[in-house]
Amino acid sequence: MLYKVFNRKRKIFAFWCMALSLMLLIVWFIRIISVNTNAFHQTTEIYNTDEMVNLDGNFFFDSNEDTKGYFIKVNKAILKDYKKYLNSYGEKVEEDPEFPTPKYVCLINVTIKNENNSNGYLNTLGFSLFDRALQIPIDYEVWNLIDESIDGNTSLKLRKNSEVTLDLPFVAQSLDEDLNSKELNDRLENNTFQFFICDFPIRKLINVKFTK
Repeated sequence: MLYKVFNRKRKIFAFWCMALSLMLLIVWFIRIISVNTNAFHQTTEIYNTDEMVNLDGNFFFDSNEDTKGYFIKVNKAILKDYKKYLNSYGEKVEEDPEFPTPKYVCLINVTIKNENNSNGYLNTLGFSLFDRALQIPIDYEVWNLIDESIDGNTSLKLRKNSEVTLDLPFVAQSLDEDLNSKELNDRLENNTFQFFICDFPIRKLINVKFTK
């Protein structure tokens, strides 16, 4: 008799353990479905040279960038001989066998305007050129050389209701130049690159084709 009672208790315990496990499994599945349903799906917008692109509050790293009212337009994209270009600003290029000298400075001439924004700014640390896995960043040493008003800043803030046209210099990284300089420079001369101007919540890119 005691055996039968004990066996019945074990069955009841096992039943409730299975029921609890099933409930936890259902809750877990519901949670997974909810997370996937509400997950953020980033969209990408691609524009062309000569289009005035509204940043419309989109940013790179922090919503405090507050780009509402900021617009960017690419006017032209030009490849300049790196040595000659820096020499024209009185900068002598020293050759270093461990770090190959870039062939080109990639100049993106842009017009940036600010409509009714007193607090926002552009974080230029995010500005890059892309061609698939190849990324080419802004060269701040060159930018400070050609535009003294930059004065070491990586944030670009315009006065309310103002507009500026300037050159943004991009230079390939030494590692990319060292690994396959010919392929890199062939791509710069022939491929269409994408100028990355903001990332979140909408990623915006502008197609650019370089001339010499």
